[in-house]
Amino acid sequence: MTFEQDQIEKLRQELSVMSLSERKRQAFYSVDAFEDFNNVSGLLPESHKTTGDPLVRINPGLINPKSNKIQLISIQWHILNAEYYDRPRLAGMSTKPDLITDNKFLLIYKDRDFWKNLIPSIKND
Repeated sequence: MTFEQDQIEKLRQELSVMSLSERKRQAFYSVDAFEDFNNVSGLLPESHKTTGDPLVRINPGLINPKSNKIQLISIQWHILNAEYYDRPRLAGMSTKPDLITDNKFLLIYKDRDFWKNLIPSIKND
């Protein structure tokens, strides 16, 4: 099993044991959660949410809860590198296992079909 496959499996296991209330609440992320809570996701427990960043900030007045279409999407490229707000920080794919997220960002960034289909997928009916 590759490092990436192992991390994905650990993430699946972590998420599968979350309670229904944990799955429904606002998620908060922190780089420190990996060590502080021995998890793969970086998600924080409710009791520590003030120490992290929300993964999603939704204004309920802007969405239609009855719609099945995507209504909101936010993409932020940088990971600890403020100079890369408009693009991923890697110019090419890396073989370093710790840059798997950067590689995924780069794949999305270069995927013309993704961008071509994104806007039509979030337009209202």
